[in-house]
Amino acid sequence: MAGAQAAEVYHVVLDIDWSISSIVEDASRAKDNWQWIQVNNETYRAGDHLGKLIKKLVDDPTVKVSFFSGGDRARNVELLKKIKPPELEGKSLYDIAYKVLSKEELKEIHSNAKSWASRYLKDLKLVSPDLKNVILVDDARGFIANNHGKGIWLGKTYKFYETYDEVIAARKLGNTSYLPPSYDAWFADRHRLARVDSILDASLAEAKEKKGAFANLVTQHSNENPKKWLQKGLSSMDSSKDCLSKILGVSFKKP
Repeated sequence: MAGAQAAEVYHVVLDIDWSISSIVEDASRAKDNWQWIQVNNETYRAGDHLGKLIKKLVDDPTVKVSFFSGGDRARNVELLKKIKPPELEGKSLYDIAYKVLSKEELKEIHSNAKSWASRYLKDLKLVSPDLKNVILVDDARGFIANNHGKGIWLGKTYKFYETYDEVIAARKLGNTSYLPPSYDAWFADRHRLARVDSILDASLAEAKEKKGAFANLVTQHSNENPKKWLQKGLSSMDSSKDCLSKILGVSFKKP
C-alpha cells in the first residue's frame, strides 16, 4: 500500500561468555546433552532457558537476533554452530543469527580503563543504525555503560554449578574464585536468561503498542527489581511444581 509505514525491526544482541553460556573448568562434569559443548579444548555449558528464549525471539518476525562477543571470531562461530537447542529443530544459534560480531569488531574508546569491558565498545551501530531499537544483553557492566546504558546487565555471574550443594563443596575445598556467595545468588545466576526473557517480552509488547522506544523500555525494566522479572520469567517458562516452589514469594530461600 502506497505510503504505508514500514514495521519496526527490533534487534536483540547477545553476549556469549558468561551470558548465554559458561566456561566449565572440569570437563569431567559434562553431561551428554545439547547444553554441553567442546571447543578448542574448552568445555562450555549453554545457559538454562536459552532454547525457549531464542525460539520466542526468532518466531517474532519483527525481531532479529545477533551475537557480539569479545572472543575470537573463529571460536565464536564454532561455538554458536555447536549450540543447537531442541526448540530450534536442528538449527544452531549460528543458523538463526542476523550478525555475529567478535573481538575483531571491538573499538577501543578508553585506553587507560582498568577493565576490558570499560576499555572497549561493542558498537551496536554495526548491527543497526536505528539505535532506539537495538539492545545489548551482557554480563559486563562496562559494555552496557559504553552503549549509554541501553540493554540488560545480567548482574554478577559465577562459575557453573549444577546444584548449590556443589557450591558448598567447592567452598570447603577453598575454591572461592567466582563462587556464588549464597543460594539466592546461585539461583539468580543459574536462571538469568529467564529474567532476560520476561524483560524482552514486556518491552517488545510495549514498543509495539507505541509506549516508548524499545531500547529505552528494555533499559527501564532492566533497572527495576531483578527478582520481579526473574519470577515472571520462570513462571512463564517453567510451570513445574519444583520450579514454582522456588519462586513464590519475595525471597529465593533454599527449601
